[in-house]
Amino acid sequence: APASARAPPPFVSSAVETRCGTAALMAFWAYILRCADGKYYTGHTDDLERRMAQHQHGGFCDFTSRRRPVTLIWCQDFPSRYEALSAELQ
Repeated sequence: APASARAPPPFVSSAVETRCGTAALMAFWAYILRCADGKYYTGHTDDLERRMAQHQHGGFCDFTSRRRPVTLIWCQDFPSRYEALSAELQ
């Protein structure tokens, strides 16, 4: 099978594909997570699937590590890190 056909972990791939489209085509992302306690977390990254896995696994971010599981509720791609960070801070 082609490399693009590999199946990433289901909790990551399905959330990213459903909420954001095809992650492989994007450069930088801003995103919002809803935590298990109802609080929200915003972030930005250049690899949304990796970052979602880090948040789900715990240890990456103290805020989300104490509030797992987290759910991706919004994300948007941007052509530059600056634009993704600007969107995160809004």
